[in-house]
Amino acid sequence: MKQVQKGFTLIELMIVVAIIGILAAIAIPAYTDYITRSKWADTVSSVASIKTGIAECMDNNSGLATNCQTSAELNPYGIDDAAIDGTLETKYGALVDVLTSGIIELDGSGSTELGSEGCIFQLTPIYQNGTYIEWTPVEADTACHKYLKGASTAAS
Repeated sequence: MKQVQKGFTLIELMIVVAIIGILAAIAIPAYTDYITRSKWADTVSSVASIKTGIAECMDNNSGLATNCQTSAELNPYGIDDAAIDGTLETKYGALVDVLTSGIIELDGSGSTELGSEGCIFQLTPIYQNGTYIEWTPVEADTACHKYLKGASTAAS
């Protein structure tokens, strides 16, 4: 009489373990990058009020960003001194700093939650045809390019 097999053979189990290992090797880094990108997106959106304040300041000064860089010039638009002197920290640990000409710098180099590369992004205001302000993201390092859509690399 023939005996019916019960359970799995060792080779079948080894194949399943190998498939799971390959999937994990691909999925875990992709998931980590996805989470980091979403944290950067949240970090960029957290400076929306600062972008609005700078845009209002530029609009009131005929599009001149050079008139929108000091505390005296930006405080009337609701921008806190912490953002101007670079001590404002976002939810995930990036430091926000308003540089000359209204450029907003997001420095994630001190944050382990925003990637291990130490990314630094700058959002540059560009006055378009006297009607609106376009914010162009510029990254300091190409290793950070995957975290922010539409970012260009700063010229060295």
